[in-house]
Amino acid sequence: RQRFADAHGDREDVHIVGKYIGQATHYFYSPDAGRTWQYSNLSGLAQALVEVTYTSRDVGFIGGMAPGAVNQGAAVLLKTTDRGRHWRQVYLHGGGRGYVWKIFPVSNNLIYAALQSQDGVYRIVKSTDIGEHWQEITVATGQPPGPGVQAVGFVDANTGWVGGFFPGMWATTDGGKTWAQVQMADSRINRFEHAGNTLMTAGARGILRLDRR
Repeated sequence: RQRFADAHGDREDVHIVGKYIGQATHYFYSPDAGRTWQYSNLSGLAQALVEVTYTSRDVGFIGGMAPGAVNQGAAVLLKTTDRGRHWRQVYLHGGGRGYVWKIFPVSNNLIYAALQSQDGVYRIVKSTDIGEHWQEITVATGQPPGPGVQAVGFVDANTGWVGGFFPGMWATTDGGKTWAQVQMADSRINRFEHAGNTLMTAGARGILRLDRR
């Protein structure tokens, strides 16, 4: 759920997509906290949807898998600038089966997204122009094949972490130019959430929380 101000005061917009398998490409939008709903089928742009997030009342992004052989498409990002009435593709991963799994806006302009691929390469993508263009960033290579990255989270433009189907995390302090492995018992870190100066996630042992002073 996301709350944005309009001429009539605050209203709570609700956006839902799913699911990520079974070729379900449904997008639902409620402008009034779930009392009424609008529906779109995005099968022309994707075969699976994982994540939806908005950076303003009108500008939003959906991550998932592009059309192709069933459950074998490439990672794809879609963008809307009219509150979900129309969507278009703004990023398509160049090779292999995968998903855009989680999307993490640092600001309206700066957005990161996690790519889940199967080839033992951990990747994210980064946009600095409101999601119009995306730069692919390699986090790690030579990792076990199979599902990898799921979560990405940043506390500012430069400092962030990546988690997924592996122990610990990978961390950067220079906006993704370099990465270091963070050894910890937690694994399967699926999502980061930012609330004020606090970044939170959940791992194998429960909730993890970072407070920035």
